[in-house]
Amino acid sequence: MLTLGGHGLGQLVRLCGNLVLTRLLVPEAFGVMLIANATWLVVTLASDLGFRQVIVRSPRAAEREFLDTVWTLKLLQGVLVAVLLLLSAVAISGAGSTKLIPAASTLADPELPRVIAWLGLAALLGATESTKLATAMRELQLARLVAIDLGSQLLGLAVTITFALAGAGVASLVAGTCAAAACRAAGSHVLLPGTYDRLHLDPRACREVLAFGLPVLLTSCAGCIVANGDKLILGWVLGASSLGAYAIAVLLISPFHDLLSKMLGQVAYPALSRVYASDAAALRRAYLRMRGVTDLGCVVTAGLLATCGDTVVRVLYDDRYAEAGTFLCVLAISLLGIRYRLLSYVFLVIGRPRLMLYEQAAHMLALFVGVLVGFRAFGTLGAVWGVALAYLVAQLWNGWVLQRRLGLFSLALECRSLAIFAVVLAAGSLLRRLA
Repeated sequence: MLTLGGHGLGQLVRLCGNLVLTRLLVPEAFGVMLIANATWLVVTLASDLGFRQVIVRSPRAAEREFLDTVWTLKLLQGVLVAVLLLLSAVAISGAGSTKLIPAASTLADPELPRVIAWLGLAALLGATESTKLATAMRELQLARLVAIDLGSQLLGLAVTITFALAGAGVASLVAGTCAAAACRAAGSHVLLPGTYDRLHLDPRACREVLAFGLPVLLTSCAGCIVANGDKLILGWVLGASSLGAYAIAVLLISPFHDLLSKMLGQVAYPALSRVYASDAAALRRAYLRMRGVTDLGCVVTAGLLATCGDTVVRVLYDDRYAEAGTFLCVLAISLLGIRYRLLSYVFLVIGRPRLMLYEQAAHMLALFVGVLVGFRAFGTLGAVWGVALAYLVAQLWNGWVLQRRLGLFSLALECRSLAIFAVVLAAGSLLRRLA
């Protein structure tokens, strides 16, 4: 309930801030920032060794030498990310000046390289976060984590609005991102109990992190392409205005993706780890109980947004963002696929993170084929359908093959979830006709 309440408040703040910023900034600014953030996430995930997950899972998580080693490695990753972002900015700028990028695409926007370069500062600030964040998550001490998340979000929003009022344009979004990263890092050191981190490298701890992290790194590389491939592909073929409308649709659908990820990462993963450590045979029962809850939320939300998403956008935004309503209705279908995301945490719990690669590979292939074929056949809307359907195609492997291999499949659960979605979809369509 703490995680759910904190996430709900956070998304309310995010939505209110976005409603203010869409009145202060042009749609092109959101398109540029979408690409910049996607580049940042790709670089970050492509160098991620699963530092937080290894602390949650490791029996050495209470040892100071182990935590200091993880923190030092995380700092090195932050420096690497900042350097790679700077090089990416230079490469995009050079490609734009030599006409290698279509002039009408978002990637050719002259603001984009500067925004990407400045996000390197946010990456450095984020790398200084204390390992006490992961320790608090391991122990399910969530109240202060929620407070740190909300506080950093509010500060970042305040800075963004201040800069936007001053006419800073897309730079206001960058300033807010850096301010939020700095606040979160400071809060992790000051507001959580425990010893401060220091620079230290313990060979034994390094080996444990690398042994756990290298499979996670491969999965993260695939995952970062899956999570951001749609934005990068659409950024190549669409102008900043259309991509800005897509960014609004993503902003409205992402709270449901983020909520599920946060509930699974902060609650389900530590809980399943405890269950598996005490009684491995009880893992299936705990998994299906959690799936029952997450499935219900996903299918009900998918049915409602698929039928009413355009109405939500019409009520909240002005006519410049009308296209986002159609995009939101289509992207709602992706919620049917993320029902299986809990299975990825099961792979980590049982010490088989390589299984995540199968899921990510299937999603990556479905995403690129779906977006490119959809765009060529049906234009922008076809590309968005490709993004949504990629979640479903990928999860057919995850939900129907990998669950069976691990003895976690339940036909009754699958049929019940799909039946609920059909009922909600029919009810939403009926209400729409009556209105």
